[in-house]
Amino acid sequence: MQDTVQQARAKGQPQILADFVPRRPGEWAKGRIYDPNSKTYYHGTLTTLDSRKLKVYGYVGFSWLGGNTIWTKVPSESR
Repeated sequence: MQDTVQQARAKGQPQILADFVPRRPGEWAKGRIYDPNSKTYYHGTLTTLDSRKLKVYGYVGFSWLGGNTIWTKVPSESR
């Protein structure tokens, strides 16, 4: 079972995505992305690709100095 955001915060776990502001429909910018493996924050942008996929782009300093990944929504279990 995965923790909810509130449970994670109560345990002192950092928020992975924060401070994003809408740029245009389906796109957010000027946010922060936390990488728990390296314990580092990156600047970032988010772009929806479809109803199940989110492109997450993170960078250090300059936007051309970064990389991206695609997050796919996992279907929730029927209750």
